[in-house]
Amino acid sequence: MVLRPIPHHTMPTRKEIERALKMIAQKSGFGSHVHIEHVQLLGHGMHRVAFRVDLKVQPDPGHLSGQHVILYPYMEEAKAIQQRLRQEAKALSLLAQVNPIFRFPKLIDWVEIGDSVVMYERFVEGVPLDLRVGRCLVGHPWEVVGEIAARVHDLKDVGQKLNGFKTRREQALHDIEVLKTLGESTFMRAYDWCVEHLPEAGSPTTLLHGDLSGQNILVHPEGLIAPALIDWTFAVQGDPAHEMAIVTQGERRPFGVDHGHERLLEAYLDAGGMSIELHEIYLYELCLFGRRFQAAKNNKIRRTEDPNEPLRLAYNLLMKLGKKRFK
Repeated sequence: MVLRPIPHHTMPTRKEIERALKMIAQKSGFGSHVHIEHVQLLGHGMHRVAFRVDLKVQPDPGHLSGQHVILYPYMEEAKAIQQRLRQEAKALSLLAQVNPIFRFPKLIDWVEIGDSVVMYERFVEGVPLDLRVGRCLVGHPWEVVGEIAARVHDLKDVGQKLNGFKTRREQALHDIEVLKTLGESTFMRAYDWCVEHLPEAGSPTTLLHGDLSGQNILVHPEGLIAPALIDWTFAVQGDPAHEMAIVTQGERRPFGVDHGHERLLEAYLDAGGMSIELHEIYLYELCLFGRRFQAAKNNKIRRTEDPNEPLRLAYNLLMKLGKKRFK
């Protein structure tokens, strides 16, 4: 297989993949013979690349053989996400202990190679959830996301064992700080609005997946098995309103419908989710626009959007929230 790099990202070589798999087998204490029968590129993420691997290990008491997935960071991203990937490994191990009703990747093992944290997981079947109404294979997308978010947020004991925030206000205060650093009046006004709409002091946090995008929610086309939630890179103890904002992404019409925010919150609460106010989602959407603006300004070589776009979106959201027009 020829591994084709994407712009500005250095892909692992076949030799590096083989080395990682052999290190995992050795770390597990077995597998004197490791044979890679097939490697297939599954997809490119923002920080790492996924390969489906057909592996044969002898002896194999830990069931390393078969079709599994290896997740290998890009060289340029590896050092920056080391701690996140260690936390992901911890989160997957904790999930295996509580056995939630949703499916998730079973972590076989992981190793560190230089700056790279490389994971080997069991393959999870399913197709990505299309969050656009009318294209979702298993009902209304906001209902699927709302229910799986509620099931994740049920796992408060798992969240308490991860790094993160003790209260919802603590995370909100942390996240809105970015708005003060951007040198734009729109974001300064966004900061002022956020200060006026902070979560109540002492409000508890819980386990967050951290990226409930459609590509990370795998469903069976006929709904015969529970949805699966993959890629726990951003797992953290935090504010559930932040999770909802990652879903809505500041879209004017999330899911392509009117009142998409409200529909998501209703489905989430009906599934037993925590109490979240609509303005708490808007707070994190403003922070999201700020981070996008910062990334677009600072990352000129790999810029994927004009910084004026998140600036415009932040301005429009402030107008929606009742701010008067300003220069």
